[in-house]
Amino acid sequence: MSQGKVAEAPDEFDADLHGESRAGQHAGAETPPVRPAHDLKDLHEKLAEFSSEEMKSIPVLAPGVRLEQGAVYCDLNNLQQGSFRAMGAMETGPDDYYVAKNMVDYELWNKLTKGDEGRDNSG
Repeated sequence: MSQGKVAEAPDEFDADLHGESRAGQHAGAETPPVRPAHDLKDLHEKLAEFSSEEMKSIPVLAPGVRLEQGAVYCDLNNLQQGSFRAMGAMETGPDDYYVAKNMVDYELWNKLTKGDEGRDNSG
């Protein structure tokens, strides 16, 4: 006999209420899927000033990857806009070429962003 404890059945609405309760939060050491910029033909003209080796070192997030809230990224489609800080529930789309600052060598990051400090796009 249990000592005053009541066995609880799983709540059938729990998944609806908390399905994405950690959206935009860093979950730990899991590395998101990436593709080298070198493998994306659309980027060869946009990144013409980068060598082949540099292009191989630029990890572009795959479509459907959720961005980490507060982390800094640059959009290779809009380099002139500089870097940005992700907000909760932001996700890469099929035509997005986002690069996470924490996944790139600092010299390569500075070349990509031309030394931009990262704007806050929350407002």
